[in-house]
Amino acid sequence: MINIEDNRKSPLCRTFGNEGKYQDLHIRTRRQARQPIHMNDVLEIIYVHRGSARIRVSFDDYDVREDEFMIINTFELHSVESLSEDTILSSIRIGPDYYSYLEGLIVWWTEELHALEEYKQLARQIRDLVHLYHRDAPAGTMEQALRRIVEDIMATMRLEIFGDLVYHSKKPTYDSAIQMERMNKLYMYLYTHYDEKITLDMLCRELYLSKYYLSRYFRKTMGGTLSNTLGLIRSEKAEILLLGSSKPLSIIAAECGFSSAHYFNSTFQRVFGMTPNEYRRHYRPQTIGHMDFTGEIIGAAQQDAADPQSPRSNEEGDAKAGGRLMIDLPGGTHRITVIDEEDPSNQFESQQVRPGELVRLRLTEGGKLILIRVE
Repeated sequence: MINIEDNRKSPLCRTFGNEGKYQDLHIRTRRQARQPIHMNDVLEIIYVHRGSARIRVSFDDYDVREDEFMIINTFELHSVESLSEDTILSSIRIGPDYYSYLEGLIVWWTEELHALEEYKQLARQIRDLVHLYHRDAPAGTMEQALRRIVEDIMATMRLEIFGDLVYHSKKPTYDSAIQMERMNKLYMYLYTHYDEKITLDMLCRELYLSKYYLSRYFRKTMGGTLSNTLGLIRSEKAEILLLGSSKPLSIIAAECGFSSAHYFNSTFQRVFGMTPNEYRRHYRPQTIGHMDFTGEIIGAAQQDAADPQSPRSNEEGDAKAGGRLMIDLPGGTHRITVIDEEDPSNQFESQQVRPGELVRLRLTEGGKLILIRVE
């Protein structure tokens, strides 16, 4: 069975420490960022404020554009490269108090993903979290915002939930919740026992499901068979050993559950498009330890200058057309009203605010001095 501590000891792994100003949260925002191939022992979110970035996760490249984000699973090899000189992105690492490695697998990217309203809402929440972080918001405000983001991620982007949202446009029902819990156990079993011999019969006994149902599920969700799915998982795990160690291929094959060196070679080449040796020679020079993390680290003031949609936390101010104001209110229930100072009867927006809720107002009137009244 996989040992999580072995992954943490890998030279490719950046271990999470509370080096930031908040418990279990660290955010770094950079211009023209480049990250070598590495992995984290916690969940990471990469959010692009401006420009675009190419993020390589294992064997696939993904172009992430302005106001989009990508989630990197725990112990997942990835690299990041800015695609333009003005690219600004944030790396958000979330500690174990909010997310457990064994809690579930996250869908990091599909073409259908950013069409979902749930994804767009998450993007807005993540952007606001970054701005709060760089403004040293109170710890309670940060914890509430972060917990809401993680809860929404787990409700939307878990692998066993995602298919219903994308392909059937529906939230999981109570009946399907039991089913999804079984599927979560299936994925977790495969990802933690990939180095052992696994058969369909074993999985059926483990999950109390029929062989027919499991076979159909693999074809529907993974696009293949149990054998193909295991080959993919084992190849991803072999990638870590290829780039993070000098172990012979025969040892790597055995440690990752391949029955022979030939099977390892052919499966890895099918997944990655290169033989294990070719992959090691090509990508090891691009890993952490051989390359540095680069990019200009920027803070709140620089980020505001670079990001026209950057919110400000105040109760009155001069707002430009299309700008955003963010109000961080204390506990208690409030009603906020945005008014035009020149014409107090002209109310742009009025709404009830729950205790401690973070409110963002998008102002569509151009160049007017506005006031926000809190009752």
